[in-house]
This record gives sequence, structure tokens and C-alpha cells, in this order.
Amino acid sequence: MTEALAVSSQSEQAIQGEVVTVFEQINALIQRLLSAEASLDHGYAKLGMLLTEVSEQELWREAGYQSFDKYLLELSETYHRGRTQLYAYFSSVREMKPYLTEEQMNVMGISKLNVLKGATKKLGFPPNNDVISVALDPKATVSEVRKAIAQTHSLTEEETQGTWFDLGGFFVTPEERLVLREGFEAAWRTDPVIQKTVKEQIRTKEGLLRMCMEFLSTHGEQAESGTA
Repeated sequence: MTEALAVSSQSEQAIQGEVVTVFEQINALIQRLLSAEASLDHGYAKLGMLLTEVSEQELWREAGYQSFDKYLLELSETYHRGRTQLYAYFSSVREMKPYLTEEQMNVMGISKLNVLKGATKKLGFPPNNDVISVALDPKATVSEVRKAIAQTHSLTEEETQGTWFDLGGFFVTPEERLVLREGFEAAWRTDPVIQKTVKEQIRTKEGLLRMCMEFLSTHGEQAESGTA
């Protein structure tokens, strides 16, 4: 396994009175994260920043790695963190760095940063300052950031009637993903057809409502009676 070599003094910072390389900072930070659950969200934003520095300055070359991916793979194997997960921290910081300061990304944490990254990709531009202010609010949840994005950038006043309902997210296997996709496609194609030009949030909502109503019409009475 490759050992990180010393890099240029420009990349060195003082931590706890000792001058250490960016690689040592990353190792120390991951070790702290693994033993301090309360600081995970903000710590992973910092980790993403350090990984961005390694990538953009190509520090992995000076450390003896064949590529940035090889460095991520070694981190993954050493600390038992998925390579995809590590890459997600890095890519969120890289994509949002033109629009947010390092301090802002650290304050909001990686979960809210991921939401802003996703919104920027869909919108073609970053969420405005009102949304960023919500993300920076320590009392605001990830769900509230999604709500702010929808209200500010995605939906009309008519489309925001009611209260915000956030399904959150969950992991699925390839087979489960296929079932969900085919279920939504069937719901969207049923008359009256929900066209692809309809906003994604509205299509998702209408698809879910159709599937739930279909299930209730078939099994509702059975569920109410408690029979198997």
C-alpha cells in the first residue's frame, strides 16, 4: 500500500501545533469522523474540500499514486468507506465551490450541500441567496432546503398549495429500481397521460397518488377489516 509522501510547503498547514501534509489531515479527519457521529455532516464537507485540493493540485502525483481514483480506492480500503461515497463528498464540493465559500460549505454540511448540488444540476444555475440562507440555518433540515428550492425556483404558487411532504430518500437494488421505474411509467401512461413536459415534482406526485389510489381501490377494504 502506498504511503503518502511529503508535499510542497504551500500545501502544509498547522494542526495541533504540528505541520502536517494534506494527506495526513485527511487521514486524521476520517479517523475523527469514524469516532464522532455528531460532527459527521460538517466533517464530511471539510473532507470533500481536502479531497478537492488533492485532485485539483494533483497532489496525488507527488504522493506516489498513479491517479486520483487510485488514491480514493486506497482511502476506501483503509477506512472501509465506499469509494463512491468518498467521490460524492469530493464532487459536491467541486461542483459548488464556484458559488459558495469554504466557510459556507462547512457550516451547512454535506447533506444540504448535496441538495444544492442536485438543484444546480437540474436548474442549470445555483439556487439564489434565499435558498442558501435556509441551507446555512443550523435549525433548518434537509427537507426544508428542498422545500425552499421548490418554492423559489421550481413550482408556481398554485403548485405549492398545501403543506410540504418530503419522502426523503432510500437505497434500492437494481431490481427494486426497475420495479419503481416501471411502476411510475405505468402510472404516467394511464389516461389521462401525464406528459414528460410536466415538471418532475408534479409528475412524481401524480404518479405516487395514482399508485396509492389504485392499491386502495383494490385492497382498501381488506386493510380496514384487518384480514390477510
